[in-house]
Amino acid sequence: MRILVTEDHPDLQLELLDYLQAQGFATDAADSLASMNQKLQQCQYQALLLDLSLPDGDGMLALPMLRQQHGLAMGILVVSARGQPQQRAQAIQNGADAYLVKPVFLPELVALLRQLQQRLTPDVEPLAWQLDPNRGCLRSPQGCTIALSPSEAKVLLALQQGQQSKATLLQELAPYLQQTPDYRRLDTLICRLRQKVQQSSGEALPLKTIRNLGYQLLDTELK
Repeated sequence: MRILVTEDHPDLQLELLDYLQAQGFATDAADSLASMNQKLQQCQYQALLLDLSLPDGDGMLALPMLRQQHGLAMGILVVSARGQPQQRAQAIQNGADAYLVKPVFLPELVALLRQLQQRLTPDVEPLAWQLDPNRGCLRSPQGCTIALSPSEAKVLLALQQGQQSKATLLQELAPYLQQTPDYRRLDTLICRLRQKVQQSSGEALPLKTIRNLGYQLLDTELK
């Protein structure tokens, strides 16, 4: 389950991220409505933790739009210092699934997220990685889109087609390498690609290093 934590207080944001990650959730953070909307466009989240008092606007006013855009496919949990009953009722009416008043009892937050996870995770086959070499992007099973350089897209396409040896992969990359190709340049490209995918999506690229040969994609459903 991937969660976006929208909280502008650095210490509380870090506390929430650390605790949720320790509970096995994949998490990203936003500190404003603008950064929240940007991340929601880039990745598919199953849950959103929303503070109401943000530097660039009122999260309460954003709730109806968020629910309209994401329907029931994303859980929305308000985490706010505002604790008046009418404020809590308004948030639920505007589309929130739950309302927690700061300071949050973190086990209660996790229990709510687990409950949401059961509702939002149907019994279907897991999604696969999707490669679009024409647009130069890779989409993770959780819905994050990672922009690829021409050389990264080319090497992933070659791997998708079953090519594994470093010599063959270097032949595919030759047009994109300004210097004489060597195995170290390929290894560096693969290392940077793995880091980019992990940092962008929070997921590991399903790529195995084959000793004395090259690389192999483990995800046979990569489209």
